[in-house]
Amino acid sequence: MRVTRTGREALLLLALLAGFAVVFARPLVLLGLCLLGGWVLAAQLAFVRTLRTLTSDLSVSIVPAQETLMTDESVPVVLTATREETDVPLEIAVTPPAAADVEADAASLSLADAEHAARTVFSLTVPVAGRHTVSRPTVTVRGAFGLFSETLPIGEAVALTVEPRLPRDVQVGAGDVRMTTPYGSHTAERWGAGVDPADIREYQPGDPATRIDWLTTARLNEPFLREAEATTERQTAVFVDHRATTGVGRSGVTAFDYLREAALAVVESAAAAEDPLSYYAVGDDGVTDRVASATAHTQYPIIERKLHALTPTTGDGVAWPKTERGGAGALTRALRGDDSTYASTLRPYVTTATRHQHATADDPLYRAAKTFTTRHGGQHWHVVFTDDAHRAELQRTVNLLQHGDDHVLVFIAPRALYEPDALADLESAYAAYSEFVAFRESLAKTARVEAYEVTPGERLEALLTARRERRRPA
Repeated sequence: MRVTRTGREALLLLALLAGFAVVFARPLVLLGLCLLGGWVLAAQLAFVRTLRTLTSDLSVSIVPAQETLMTDESVPVVLTATREETDVPLEIAVTPPAAADVEADAASLSLADAEHAARTVFSLTVPVAGRHTVSRPTVTVRGAFGLFSETLPIGEAVALTVEPRLPRDVQVGAGDVRMTTPYGSHTAERWGAGVDPADIREYQPGDPATRIDWLTTARLNEPFLREAEATTERQTAVFVDHRATTGVGRSGVTAFDYLREAALAVVESAAAAEDPLSYYAVGDDGVTDRVASATAHTQYPIIERKLHALTPTTGDGVAWPKTERGGAGALTRALRGDDSTYASTLRPYVTTATRHQHATADDPLYRAAKTFTTRHGGQHWHVVFTDDAHRAELQRTVNLLQHGDDHVLVFIAPRALYEPDALADLESAYAAYSEFVAFRESLAKTARVEAYEVTPGERLEALLTARRERRRPA
């Protein structure tokens, strides 16, 4: 219980009267002091009784329209107060989460002396994902004559779960055919004491008794062994393109958001298989982050955290210097001004090589792949996540990575399905998507290359359904 300004003034008046009565020996003033003091004490006791009644009489509730929402999603919240017996004026307020956006004074209401119920609705928006709490409502009550006041919590707090805007309909596959697993099982294609049961054969002298299949032996009355298909580690390198072009789409459901979900699934599969995994993030200005190959249990969470934190870059896409030192560039400069037959014969070939050198120098994804293949030998599985904005570069990158016995998995987000107004013109959208499919299929025809599309499933289904409806005869 707090003494208000009015209450402090009343107490000050009591003190002054007491001093006056003592100094000037005025009994009547002392009598007035006693009456005024009794009045203040009676007001205090009445206020205490009001508080005790109020805690059981007043009911305050906070009811959000939903307790789970997306970041930046506005949710209506209803604040209601009801009472039966008390008749003092009340001010009721709600303290929203610190990260929430609420209109000033919107999360509050008042109950006048004779009012027994009040209700208000305010909107709450939380831009930060996580669990947030709307604190218990606070009720401010003032006693008669305004001498005393008190603020106390009444009601229950409400927890809100705010989820990030993530793609909910990620579809990986080819057209409307979904891919069953983003990574695939892998075996050494040889028989041995592996972990995947494969076949049963008769026991041979010298075979370890620990591999005897006792159930089969008891059933056939002959000793049999259970063979297994030996598994092997898969050296995997993940290349995640997060250049500005992958940011196409609405916030939270961009092409990069979908590619990230596919990449996280691959990391999860690699972790389950305990495969050595390395990671390269490629932005407009080249490699922005990397994690060296390892199989430690801490490796996979590190890459997952980096993927969650990754966002599209905003560079101009020209990452590498155009001035060559040595190679075709140096030879081009050496041939300048040389009119000999030798120079005239050689110049066309050098010019072509220089053009190719310029093209690859401006391709961050290709350069990242080139750096990896130069530094790391042995057989690898290369997994590339990108969009279709740089098709020529992607083709060169795939050709580079599939050398030797290496395998390449390419996950491509077709920009035609991510533009905000992609389905406004269905004919144009389908034409652009068909062109993308032709490109993806051309990649898939390359030896040891699998190419998949990463699409918003609902948009793809809407596009294909609309196309089928239009082609259906009337």
